[in-house]
Amino acid sequence: MLLQLFTTYPESAPVQPPADIKCFYEFLGLSDTPRDRELFVILIGRSHPTVIRLLLHDGKPSRSLMKWVDAIRRLKLPPKKSQKVMAEMASAVGNRQRIENVLIDGWKRPPDSGDDE
Repeated sequence: MLLQLFTTYPESAPVQPPADIKCFYEFLGLSDTPRDRELFVILIGRSHPTVIRLLLHDGKPSRSLMKWVDAIRRLKLPPKKSQKVMAEMASAVGNRQRIENVLIDGWKRPPDSGDDE
């Protein structure tokens, strides 16, 4: 019945607001520099090519990324505090995944030590 309703009355279909990663990037106080893009890579847990695609080529963010951005926005924190919370979460996840210094080195996994347990 929903399909019939949406087909007959398109205005009744739910509309998801367009995801605007660029606005969120700017909200965080980041500028279009390699250093800030690298920080954004770490804060959102994505690769550098993904961030380039999102920011410079109007790429479409994944659902999980948009949920992350929406969750940060719902905290209603100022930009620097939002960055701090994102960094805390990235650090905690990095530690859990045994990626030391994720805030400095990014999301690169350390090479295997060769120790098979």
